[in-house]
Amino acid sequence: MQSFEDKKLNFKSKKEKFPTIEKSKFKTIINHFEFEEEFYKSVNKLIDSFELGLDKNEFEKSETEPKVDNPTEKENKTEKMKKIELVKKSSGKDKEKKSENSGNQSTEKLIEKSLNNYSIFTKQYDIFTKAEQIIKYKELKELREKFDEECKDNTKLINKLAKKLEKLLYSLDFSTWKFDQEEGYFDSSRFSQFIASPYNTNIFKLERENTEKNTVVSLLLDNSGSMRGKPIVTSAMTAEIITKTLEKCRVNVEILGFTTKEWKGGQSKKLWEKRKRIPDPGRLNDLLHIVYKDADTSWNQTKLNLGLVLKDGLLKENIDGEALIWASSRLKKRSEKKKILIVISDGAPVDDSTLSCNNSNILDNHLREVVSNIEKTKEIDLIAIGIGHDVSKYYSKAFTIDDVDKLGEIIIDNLTDILGKKK
Repeated sequence: MQSFEDKKLNFKSKKEKFPTIEKSKFKTIINHFEFEEEFYKSVNKLIDSFELGLDKNEFEKSETEPKVDNPTEKENKTEKMKKIELVKKSSGKDKEKKSENSGNQSTEKLIEKSLNNYSIFTKQYDIFTKAEQIIKYKELKELREKFDEECKDNTKLINKLAKKLEKLLYSLDFSTWKFDQEEGYFDSSRFSQFIASPYNTNIFKLERENTEKNTVVSLLLDNSGSMRGKPIVTSAMTAEIITKTLEKCRVNVEILGFTTKEWKGGQSKKLWEKRKRIPDPGRLNDLLHIVYKDADTSWNQTKLNLGLVLKDGLLKENIDGEALIWASSRLKKRSEKKKILIVISDGAPVDDSTLSCNNSNILDNHLREVVSNIEKTKEIDLIAIGIGHDVSKYYSKAFTIDDVDKLGEIIIDNLTDILGKKK
């Protein structure tokens, strides 16, 4: 580092230590030293040239390529730089900035803290996508038809849940008026009073700011392999009932799912093996996060998407902590005052690749930390429902059901309880 700072290059001594590095590569790094981002890029490119076997021409070509803003690429490079510890010491100004921001306890800041004790080997193979982009329309339509067949046996349950939810929502008196107002809409029921007493000005009404207009609900479904069969069908079916009913009351709802792209670590694991299997690599699998329905899209436009849960090979591992960060971050960007996140899973986070190469508690501890940070802010009402497993060791507000048929009632009871509270 000192030789870089002084812009001095004793190539002979460097050649002895690094016989495979071309002189031009050292010069490229030195020329970029005063520009931190360019310097890091050059060092990362040099590291990649070792791992991927790039020749001199490829290295130099990459240095002259136009810059492209790629968030994933930037994250990967930042991770690499942390590992080789070629980071400049922070200045006094940086410390002052950190001090100024230390009091910020927003959801995003607290969630970021959860990453202090949790590492991710690479994010470059992660996918965050809409359900309709995973498979072709024809297959999605066929899966939806299959899903409808699966739900036929639950017609009575569906009707029962829908009626119960509608009844409870309307009992909250969502769409009522404030009467005896001095301005607003004329209250026709006060017409006779107005005739009898023309000077009575309290004959108007104002529509209340409806709770549902300021509410968004996110349903986060565990899409792991252990949910295969009745659990995933019932979870999706319940999500559909809740979405359709809440939409009638103008509550925005989104449905999300989380799993991994592969078993056994996928591309992330292969890259780790290529990089000499560094110890404690952190999360070691490719995430697959799915948007079945976003909060701004109507149910009719996304109805087919839930059929995807029946696609063979979709359901794999579950890395819950990062899924919660994703779902809560989406909610945080919403303008609604009341934000509700309901997690439906069947137990602990599991990813064999990550657990076999790290401390066995890495995913458990991360989930606990993420949940704790979300709950501290009180900006999001967080509820978890464990199917056949107790999830109360992770969540403060948790429910366990042994029969998936009880899922809908548990969610509905809790939803109406939260919706009835003033924010």
